[in-house]
Amino acid sequence: MNVTRGLLPLTLMLVAAFGATAVAEQSSETEKPYVIECDEQGACTVDKATYVGWRTYHSNCHVCHAQDAVGSSFAPSLVDRMQDIDHERFITAVSEGYTGQIGVMPAWKDNPNVNKHFDALYAYLMARSDGVLAPGKPKRTKKK
Repeated sequence: MNVTRGLLPLTLMLVAAFGATAVAEQSSETEKPYVIECDEQGACTVDKATYVGWRTYHSNCHVCHAQDAVGSSFAPSLVDRMQDIDHERFITAVSEGYTGQIGVMPAWKDNPNVNKHFDALYAYLMARSDGVLAPGKPKRTKKK
């Protein structure tokens, strides 16, 4: 069952307490770029785009931003930073690079391993930032 796009951490508690149907009815957020499906036991899976975003992140971005996007001594936590970044600003920063107080993020626009997956990367990072995707490798929702 599809819980909804863009849930808050409270969602997992609601799923456990009331089941996924109650959560979907209580969500009034705008549409998010990811789909998280959870069963009544709280086991969750992600859509293909979010999974590809995780794979892209862990193939390229984790070197600086650390595993699960929690940040390092020279690159910020993207779990925190994504709270203040909209889609357009994210795409610009990833494509063109970014110079911050601590260091410089390279431009990824010419790297085909990343530039084909900017939206998927955004979906993964938003799911982490919104608190609906736990650290670690997510499980992909099975094709229907």
